[in-house]
Amino acid sequence: MKKLKLIALTAIVFVAIASMVFVGCQKQQETFSCNTKINDKVIKNREANQNISRYQIATYDMDEQVAIFRSLTNENKLRIFNEKIKYTVDNYNLSIEDKAHLQFLMNNFVPEFYSDNNVQGQNFVDEWESKARNQLNWDDLKFVRLVGSLATDIEIVAKPNIGGGSGSDPDCNCNKDMYCDYMTSGQQDCDKGKVCKTKGGCGVLWSKECKGRCWPKGL
Repeated sequence: MKKLKLIALTAIVFVAIASMVFVGCQKQQETFSCNTKINDKVIKNREANQNISRYQIATYDMDEQVAIFRSLTNENKLRIFNEKIKYTVDNYNLSIEDKAHLQFLMNNFVPEFYSDNNVQGQNFVDEWESKARNQLNWDDLKFVRLVGSLATDIEIVAKPNIGGGSGSDPDCNCNKDMYCDYMTSGQQDCDKGKVCKTKGGCGVLWSKECKGRCWPKGL
């Protein structure tokens, strides 16, 4: 009888340990894209990509840009946008007020703001965006050009990649029509009726959730 109890107890302990290991492994499996080909590539190159430049990441299509960005550390995400803002300030025809507002953003946005559910970060971005709209009269195009995309004006080419993950819903990659319009030279809008997953990487400094999918206009 004692032997049976010992066997049963051993079995329970084994199952418990196995379950913990399984759950732990599941938590380690991060998803950066629902497109399995893109996701596998990003995971394989994740360490090397930590040193990627803004220019390099901007050469990829929309889905791969976002997937690579999601795989970066919070510090490197901010570094990428620091590179973009510096280029913007140096090369775009901006007012002194616009440049000062961009500089305020980069001086006060910290890597931790990229963390999930960071209320302080979201409040900061919302207030910054509100001032840009209401006091500096920024429209959606200006937001996308300056702080909502990694590519520069001269780098923009048609990027009509709308394929989703193999056997799964596609990634969300937009929250405004203007982003898709800008990134695809007027070919696409942000369709918020499309079912999509893996939502991070939109808005100001790509710090917000994506709510839709870039999709050809009229379809």
